[in-house]
Amino acid sequence: MSRVIVMVFALAVMGALAQQVPTPSGVRLDPAAKRALVERALSLRAGDTRETVIERLGKPAIDRATTMSGSRVISRSLKYYVQKSTSGGAALDEYIDVYLDKNNRVDAVYLNVELK
Repeated sequence: MSRVIVMVFALAVMGALAQQVPTPSGVRLDPAAKRALVERALSLRAGDTRETVIERLGKPAIDRATTMSGSRVISRSLKYYVQKSTSGGAALDEYIDVYLDKNNRVDAVYLNVELK
């Protein structure tokens, strides 16, 4: 079984379930909601199902399947935005990426989130 690789670019990690709130500049979670989502993401383990991920984190902003030679899915990624700017470019975005294997089970979790 693959290990979950967690890369956290954060000052602190805590919280409970969060929802994305649309703002004029894209998506921005309040600090408590941001911490909540990060904690839920850190509770994921290698081998958890796609359904478990969605149950804990909610519906992803992006659900992308990677295919090889036709329509055979070889992996999938689920992206959850914590902060997404429509004007500042991707470098300012904060997000959680969950990578799934060909069996739709968690392979890795990457976090690019700053908590204050």
